Amino acid sequence: MLALRVDYLLGFLGTDNTRLAAYAGCSESNFSRIRSGSRKLAPHSSTVRRFAGAVYACAEDKDLTAPLCSLIGCVSGEKDDIVGRLMEWLFLDDDVSQLPKNIRSDPTAFGSKLDQVMTITEMSNSRLARQANVDASYISRMRSGQRMPKNNPELIGRLCTVLTVRAKELEKTGRLIDLIGVCHGSEDSEGLSRMLAAWLTDRSGSGDLSAVKRLISSISMAEHIPECMLLERDKAADPKILSEKREYYVGINGLRRGIVRLLGNASARGGEVLMFYSDLSQKWMRQEFSPIWFTLMHDCLKAGMKIWMIHHIDRVTDEIVDAIQRWMPLYMSGLIVPYYCTLPSGERFSTALFSDPGYACLAGQCVKGCENDAVFRFATDPEELAAVEHEMCALFSKCRPMLKHSRGLITPEEEHKDYEQNGIRLCIADKIVSVCKLTEPQMTFTIEHPKLVEAFKAYAEKL
Repeated sequence: MLALRVDYLLGFLGTDNTRLAAYAGCSESNFSRIRSGSRKLAPHSSTVRRFAGAVYACAEDKDLTAPLCSLIGCVSGEKDDIVGRLMEWLFLDDDVSQLPKNIRSDPTAFGSKLDQVMTITEMSNSRLARQANVDASYISRMRSGQRMPKNNPELIGRLCTVLTVRAKELEKTGRLIDLIGVCHGSEDSEGLSRMLAAWLTDRSGSGDLSAVKRLISSISMAEHIPECMLLERDKAADPKILSEKREYYVGINGLRRGIVRLLGNASARGGEVLMFYSDLSQKWMRQEFSPIWFTLMHDCLKAGMKIWMIHHIDRVTDEIVDAIQRWMPLYMSGLIVPYYCTLPSGERFSTALFSDPGYACLAGQCVKGCENDAVFRFATDPEELAAVEHEMCALFSKCRPMLKHSRGLITPEEEHKDYEQNGIRLCIADKIVSVCKLTEPQMTFTIEHPKLVEAFKAYAEKL
């Protein structure tokens, strides 16, 4: 029953284990075990209290505190009362199927976005319907907010293909790119069509301010990796794995084993730089492998190696912030250089490239969703390593810095406005944001990602 209620709450809040764990400041595996039912907990345990506190914080950020109180039957608006009542509610024996149905879609928002795109592309209901092979009355109902093509990615794909081609014909691709908030340089029709589909169906726009709040909170509490998060060297880097000579690794467990071999040997040897790219599902990094990954990354940084990493993130602000939050303790070293790629991602294949230039690389590709069947090649041949390094450098040339960490307080050279709140100073310029942590240790995080900059501007207007 607890697992069902946890699952219901995540749907109610429109969030997931990762984001809720960020509110609680703990590993997502703690909450995923509750959700799966694999962990038995007492109603007043510290884990349940932490989960309830995270639910409250998420609800408050999303202006869902009143609906949450109504759901759990709490008459008080005080935090302690809500958290306490929520802890009791999680263990009620009532049938979860009798709870109000979660409403996750917002057809009005979809219709408004569709109307904006159709206006830019000078597309009538009848013309779009004819070219997308759908009834004109259905287009009209979607545009007015009465209907939404729920669970129909094929139809959305057809609509977006027609609209992006039309924008190109009218030489209005630039206006379309500005509307959906992606980087210029994404003008190819296929890639832009995918990003338009993501924008039309994205209903997290109201969560941008919440995401900015979470990021500011993370920076205000930023600290180096706690020792409790790190494993002993031999537990993270099994000597048997480090001495392997095998050439191929299969599936998620194989990928993990190959990464242990790559990072374990790199951290023991030392070097200048590691280069990483992966658009695989992030499941391989989570749960029991998370402390191993953090320990080996920490060891590489401790050995003085820089890590260039391309984060695979969509245009949704929540995803960008989640990526930054997850890596915050490692960013504190100043040796990780995070990038985001300006090229559109594909929908058919996933790729992973982990390179220790001159020594080894681990690379593989698979159909999206088939990571457990993927084959990853571990290469040490000098010619092959040189080719991979050349590919990685070409990819990094298409990327831009996502976040820059500096010690001390640094403000943009451009004209900007300052805002101070709870030990944080925000310096907001036209295309750059500096988030300055005023308490010790003082530091500055500089952000240039267009979507995040716009989210910070919207947040500042509310101060």
